[in-house]
Amino acid sequence: LFRSAGLSARDQAVIEGLVEGTSGSVMARKLGVCSSTIHHRKRSLAKAITTFMDDDILIEVRRLPRWKDSLDATRERQAVRFERAH
Repeated sequence: LFRSAGLSARDQAVIEGLVEGTSGSVMARKLGVCSSTIHHRKRSLAKAITTFMDDDILIEVRRLPRWKDSLDATRERQAVRFERAH
């Protein structure tokens, strides 16, 4: 998945584990390293990403999409209307 990015096999495994939602301790066991090594690799990867893209990129990827705000507001209005009608 990330081979073309020039990452080591360990870094690729850490990123894939993050994407899959695997905990650091499980990743450490799979890779045969201690949890602090995984923690260090995650921090190093985050630093490389912010250097390459921008300091705000890690904040941006955690934000909900803007369209979701509108969808949530519509659902709330529908729920209020339903409550008032019944």
